[in-house]
Amino acid sequence: MKTIFIIALSFLFVSFSSDASAQDYTKLNLPEGVQLRIGKGHITAIAYSPDSNQFAVASTVGIWKYDALTGEELNFFIGHKNRISSMCYSPDGKTIASGSWDNTVRLWDAITGQYLKILTGHRDHVLTVCYSPDGKTIASGSWDNTIRLWDTTTGKHLKVSTGHRYGVSSIYFSPDGNTIATPIGNTVQLWDVSTGKLLKTLTEHTDSVNSICFSPDGNTIVSGSSDNTVRLWDASTGEILKIFAEHTDSVNSVCYSPNGGTIVSRSSDNTVRLRDTSTGEILKIFAEHADGVNSVCFSPNGNIIAVGGVDGTVRLWSTTTRRHLKTFTGHKREIKTVLFSPDGLTILSRDSGDTLRLWNAITGQLLKTPTGYKGRINTITFSPDGKTIASGSWDNTMRLWDAATGQLLNTLTGHKHGIETVLFSPDGKTIASGGWDGTVHVWNAATGQLLNTLTRRKHGIGTVSFSPDGKIIAGGGWDDTVRLWDAATGQLLNTLTGHKRGIETVSFSPDGKIIAGGGRDGTVRLWDTATGQLLNTLTGHEYNIDIFSFSVDGNTIATANSRDTVRLWDVNTGELLKTLTSHTCHISSVFFLSDGEIIATGSSIAAEGDQGAVCFWDTNTGQLLKTFPNENVARVCFSADGQTFACIYDGDGTGSTGSLFSATTGQLLKEIFGNAGGIISVEFSPDGKTLATGNDDGTILLWKVP
Repeated sequence: MKTIFIIALSFLFVSFSSDASAQDYTKLNLPEGVQLRIGKGHITAIAYSPDSNQFAVASTVGIWKYDALTGEELNFFIGHKNRISSMCYSPDGKTIASGSWDNTVRLWDAITGQYLKILTGHRDHVLTVCYSPDGKTIASGSWDNTIRLWDTTTGKHLKVSTGHRYGVSSIYFSPDGNTIATPIGNTVQLWDVSTGKLLKTLTEHTDSVNSICFSPDGNTIVSGSSDNTVRLWDASTGEILKIFAEHTDSVNSVCYSPNGGTIVSRSSDNTVRLRDTSTGEILKIFAEHADGVNSVCFSPNGNIIAVGGVDGTVRLWSTTTRRHLKTFTGHKREIKTVLFSPDGLTILSRDSGDTLRLWNAITGQLLKTPTGYKGRINTITFSPDGKTIASGSWDNTMRLWDAATGQLLNTLTGHKHGIETVLFSPDGKTIASGGWDGTVHVWNAATGQLLNTLTRRKHGIGTVSFSPDGKIIAGGGWDDTVRLWDAATGQLLNTLTGHKRGIETVSFSPDGKIIAGGGRDGTVRLWDTATGQLLNTLTGHEYNIDIFSFSVDGNTIATANSRDTVRLWDVNTGELLKTLTSHTCHISSVFFLSDGEIIATGSSIAAEGDQGAVCFWDTNTGQLLKTFPNENVARVCFSADGQTFACIYDGDGTGSTGSLFSATTGQLLKEIFGNAGGIISVEFSPDGKTLATGNDDGTILLWKVP
């Protein structure tokens, strides 16, 4: 699967003030033509308010605000045209600043959610925003290699610092607010806030500087680098004071304790080290997280360190006794962020699957798990009646949504790894999901009850298909076999062998009597569904069989490989009927129109110089009837009636877009976008009136088809 990135949306959004009880975020700030947004997106930043009463969560969709004691959702702010990359509260807690990939900084009223100002001037993505200690100035760093300073009252642009060789991804004010420090490459640069001039460049590190921090008194700076060292600098003179070289791998973060007496450093050597600032003596090495540590945080009084590990736990340690205090468990993925509230009473933790948990820091009690944030969506499908959408995600879950309202109906858990494919039975009563854990799970679509788990040893399930009568489930994967199970009992009926490499796709003939498997060995094999007897092996393709399709009458099968040919075969004899050869790139879609007389193919970019296209062919003669060239096509999807098709394009490093076309005229009907997250999967509703896009940021957009 091609990697799809984030796209900066080029159309106008309207900013909203928000009252969570009165407005529905699923219908706010939508691109033209989108009926509904499902999901809150991928989390990009979290922050506590200075009074500890609230916390804010920024995502690719907007900013949500919560009560810090109960976890109750209070309101949300939506208005940026692209994902939010950075967010922070003002020192007085009255304002929230957010920086976005739409190249702007926005200021919001932290109580009402009303946007106050839009700060423009950056020419590329804004990567970081930071308030000065007195709250009068905001600093923003960007991929345009500049730092810009803004007056928070007027929104006036005060200064721009240029000359950076790279994008500015982090900014730190000195405690007195007179100096800004930024890590740039192997150096640390110090800038005068009043003049915008470069004061000093600290140049002793021999590899990238990953983290810096001012001491509470502002006299020293600590830096951690990929050269495996921690260094202390005189903030006034730039003189290097100490070098600590005990870590054996990259130092990823450093931080002073609130009183400045100790420094904590986190490294890729899977250790956290606590040291005395004055003497450099190591007071404690925290090595209990055998798989590594992603986040470290001091409590406000400095007496506790919270450590978030790759093992999914948060551990609390006393900085005075150096003893282990508590372990918070419950996350199923590695911890990415740990944050104490300013009063030290609660802790926020976020894992790599965008699960948030709010804990009582004293007792360790789980207070709340704010929901709606999800990992990348791998696959989506509509129920046969079009009323429900099922989505499978990298977070190991399948979710069922009301297609009309976007309401979450059920979250189905049980897979141990990401879900690759989901499929409704023909009657819509059951759902099959295949995952990289090597299992197919069969669920009751109405209740979400797990009916059966069909195990496939150690290899992942990449493709699943129901027989037309819904009685048999076929699953194909990387163990070179196709397995048939009884959909009602879960009993294994047959194991079909012969392929020499993994199975890319499986499908039943329209009458259900034949099961076809397409493999990475370049063959399609046809078996008798009832007996498991191999009927025919279709050979001739030199590369992977990525996709195939039966004709409506079941007499012909069209196969496509990963390069440039489509072949038509007689299902009964295995005879090659036609080879469609005008393609010069990867075939991503093959579709017989309802009368079976025309076949449509979509081709995508496989290598430099390729050009994607959608082609329509005469099934009987193999003649090319019409071609719709489309550059940078990644995937093509047809509606069930063949009247409309969607093209999803490769991004240019910033994201992916798509377009809807009329299959009859080739007319462009609508441009589609990925909600600040690349489009990963697309699916037409059964009636062809809605197109669903599953996005990299965990959201689903429902588009009205003209």
